[in-house]
Amino acid sequence: MKKLIHFFTLIVCSLLFFSSCGVTGSDLDFLNIIYSNSFEGAHDIEYWKGNGSITLVDDTPPRGGQLSALITGDVPYPHSFLRFAIPSNTQLKFEAWAKGKETGGIISLQNITSGDQVELAVTDRGWRIYSSQDYLSAAEGDTIQLALGTNQDTESAMLIDSLNIKSYD
Repeated sequence: MKKLIHFFTLIVCSLLFFSSCGVTGSDLDFLNIIYSNSFEGAHDIEYWKGNGSITLVDDTPPRGGQLSALITGDVPYPHSFLRFAIPSNTQLKFEAWAKGKETGGIISLQNITSGDQVELAVTDRGWRIYSSQDYLSAAEGDTIQLALGTNQDTESAMLIDSLNIKSYD
């Protein structure tokens, strides 16, 4: 009987401890990630297509790893893009560490099927997190395009790292 009381006391204490840790739904956002890229090597850019190539450079944000992606402004938009199909109905948002050089760049998420798009201008010259405020709706089977680019000015460029697309049902 004494062992049973100790066992239940341990369970109750454990539940109280873990419930007080303050874990919220936003702490579990990593479960919603459907695409993530930290641009650490050639394998991270091999499926990207577009009018330009991605250059990997050693300028990174805090805790950003060894490399980031440099997007320059010497080609028509989109400089680089990645397309993928959506397996089920969802709402999408994206976030990334980025910084602009000269006139900066653009990160966009577009539903090719519907034509809807969410985009952000990267203008700050220091590293910061950019997050889409609006959701992009996608139905099962829709084609989504993640695009990176600049304003086609040869002086413009941006660096991007830790890029994530999240799904919210």
